Amino acid sequence: MHRRFVVLTASFLCFLLLLANPLQAAAVSPVPQTTLPGFPCYRDLNTLYADASALASAYPNLAALSDIGDSWVKVQTGGAEGYDLFVLRLTNSAIPGSKPALILVSGTHARDLAPVELNLRFAENLLAGYGSDPNLTWLLDLTEVHIILSANPDGRAVVEGQIANGLADEFGANAHKKNTNSATCPDPALAGADLDRNFPFQWQQGPTGCMNDYPGQAAASEPETAALKAYLESVLGDYRSSGPDEPADPGARGLVVHVQSFGNKVFYPYSYRSLPAPEEAALFTLANKFAYGTPASPSKYSDTFSAFLPGSLADYVTGERGVPALVYMLGAGIEGQYFTRCSVFNSYLSANLQALTRALKSVWAPYTLPVGPELSPLLISVHFNEFETWWELWTRADTNILKDPDPDAPNVASAVYSYDLPPWEPGAVLHALPASDGEFDSPQEWLQTRLDFTDLEPGPHWIFAQAFLADGTPGLAAAYNILVPEPPPPTPYSSFLPILLR
Repeated sequence: MHRRFVVLTASFLCFLLLLANPLQAAAVSPVPQTTLPGFPCYRDLNTLYADASALASAYPNLAALSDIGDSWVKVQTGGAEGYDLFVLRLTNSAIPGSKPALILVSGTHARDLAPVELNLRFAENLLAGYGSDPNLTWLLDLTEVHIILSANPDGRAVVEGQIANGLADEFGANAHKKNTNSATCPDPALAGADLDRNFPFQWQQGPTGCMNDYPGQAAASEPETAALKAYLESVLGDYRSSGPDEPADPGARGLVVHVQSFGNKVFYPYSYRSLPAPEEAALFTLANKFAYGTPASPSKYSDTFSAFLPGSLADYVTGERGVPALVYMLGAGIEGQYFTRCSVFNSYLSANLQALTRALKSVWAPYTLPVGPELSPLLISVHFNEFETWWELWTRADTNILKDPDPDAPNVASAVYSYDLPPWEPGAVLHALPASDGEFDSPQEWLQTRLDFTDLEPGPHWIFAQAFLADGTPGLAAAYNILVPEPPPPTPYSSFLPILLR
């Protein structure tokens, strides 16, 4: 005797969706935004902070805003002036346990407008999609996202003043870059340290204090750098037991993406030298995966510039902690340089949000998951005849979802799906997910299987899927959620249907 899933109206399905996701908050009501003169797509610093705070208030179980340190001015004035450095942390707090983290950093260079806006848009996209978009919902359930919107708020305030007063050129080339450490240079307009040269890994003395590339008087001498370093160490594990030439633990979890302007590049460590990191091949693949669909290309810093970049945030994360780090140089020179034009920012926004989402899917094993077959979103179709109703799972596995395709991409070798627990979690019951044509013999494979819900209890359930290479290397997973209602009383020739939660 079969049970019957009940097919419900769209309105009642939405009601059940809210019941299945009690943490889903109503979307934040539109509020007037203060944007930068001439740049209607970029919110000013106070509005960015206010909107981040509003997200934490609107989604209390999914978002939290925390003070992680003070700007240089705030330290000097004892808090009378200056700014706090904030982190916006996103995760489903109702699901406990250790979760891998994606850390996004922007605004270390004061004149980088687009990176700060992009990171807040990513947070808004994740929260708005929670409960309605399965792809975003399972990621917020099982991972953490930490966003440092403005790592250099003093400098950002200076740039906003330059824009308002017409003192910055249309490309931001003469806009302020550094923090505002006045002890570095007698000319206030040129004072400050480049925060992305101030981290303690391979820090070197460099240009004088009035130069844009001044790395500070010592490693981590700037309060902003010290705050970022302390926060990164509180979130990330340590996966490198010795020096920068000894391989990191390949099972490292977590990923840092430092978003900057400009260049349309995705740089990977090391930037302080031309010799590759021990993880060079995996870091290149990670950057190549991240760049897919964007205008950017994966590259090593020394392959693009003749000079080196000692003391960078990304090199510190990878060199000291063994955690992969990428630097996404957003936009092209002809598209506005440091002041990326709004038309360009908006046209690439969707692709950039997808890149950040793909990065989030990598955090369980960022050195290995980008190498394996990536799954497209899961599709579930219903079939029925006069005797029975059955459900099929469809998806596509692809080993070549890369910005620079691999002409010798390996074949997809196998795939599995599981209920409620991802395939990599202990206790997950794995079911084979076959190739739709019956044979795994291509870098791109459609996968298809008939689903069996017989042993599922009524209520919400997740379906996870993952594909593998011949050597067992897994790829980026996908998930979909369903709601199994209570079965009606059994009747002759009955069957049951699940409700798909979208």
